[in-house]
Parts: sequence; C-alpha cells; structure tokens
Amino acid sequence: MIKEFYGRKFLVAEEVFEPRRSTETLVSSVLENEKLNPKKRVLDLCTGSGVVAITIAKETGVTAEGIDISQDAVKTAKINSVNLNANADFYIMDVLKDWGNLKQSKYDVIVTNPPYWTLDKIIKNPNIVAGNPFEAFFGGKDGMKYHRYIATAAPWFLNSGGKIYMQMSPDQIEAVKILLGNNGFEKLHVFQDSRGKKQAVSAQLV
Repeated sequence: MIKEFYGRKFLVAEEVFEPRRSTETLVSSVLENEKLNPKKRVLDLCTGSGVVAITIAKETGVTAEGIDISQDAVKTAKINSVNLNANADFYIMDVLKDWGNLKQSKYDVIVTNPPYWTLDKIIKNPNIVAGNPFEAFFGGKDGMKYHRYIATAAPWFLNSGGKIYMQMSPDQIEAVKILLGNNGFEKLHVFQDSRGKKQAVSAQLV
C-alpha cells in the first residue's frame, strides 16, 4: 500500500509499520533545529519503511542511513529510497545489540522512533495495532527498553556536540529526559505536535 508522509508517497509493505502523523513532529524537530548539509551524516534507528531518513535526506541533502531488525522493513526502505531518489541507505541490525558489529562511523544526528508501548497499551488499542507488526509497538515491560539501550549506546556513535532526537509517549517524556541526562546529554528540549501533545525530545552530547 501507499502512505503519504511529509508530502511524499511511500510504499509500506504489509509486514512493515505504517508511518504515523506523530512522527512528522520528530522529523520537523530535526529539520527546524539542525543546520544539515551534504557533509553531515544522520542515523535513523528503527527505521521501518525509511520515511524519517528519506525525508531528512530529501529536505536537506544530508547523507542518511537507517537500520532495522526487520528484513522486510529494510527491503521496503531501500525501495522507497530508490523511488524517491534519496541519498539514504539501509541496513539490517538489532539496535539492542552492539552497534559496533556493523557501524564503525560517527554521526552528527541520531534520530529514532523506537517501539515504546507496553503490553497493556497494545491490548487496549487493538484497532491501532491491527495490520502492523507487534514488534513495532512493544517496548518491553515499561515501554522504555529501546530508549534505555539507545541512550546508552548513542554517545559512542555521535560526533562531539552531536544531537539525538527521540520519539516517545507523552507519559515517558520525563523518564527519557532523565535517561539522556544520565548518559552525557544536555540542552534537552521537548517538542509538541500540532495538538499540543508532547511527542519528542532532543539532547546534545556534552
């Protein structure tokens, strides 16, 4: 099927998470606050159909890379990158394992919309989850499993002064801010969507 995201049309395979309007807030926060150019490098974690990496690459000319544990997601993201003539490439990798097994590079910006729902929230929202892979929603017992690992690993893969942008549920905002602060990040900023709903956080590596 085809889904529109940030004014572009993306292929979304049946086995791949459908991009949501809330993630446009994550993309906008990067585009509006970073001076990106073709010399900069962006890493998108849990990329899904590649909409975040591809949109940032198309809007700025930056070199973007995306990773996902799903072979179907990476295949779909690569197709979207070719179709949209984006300077973005994609790799299969589990973000909960040592990134150094695949990535030896450093980046200027890391952006991520990881799974962050609890099992209880998934059960209570069957209509939203329907048609999407369970793994794209489930973030562990408290929904923070991916945020924890990413916050810990990201400093090793960011250039000095590099930034991280994370999406999460509004009720996880404060926990994510503490998590980033405890892992060497400062200048934390919260972004709201068009409804005033807190949806993303950015922070800079000290």
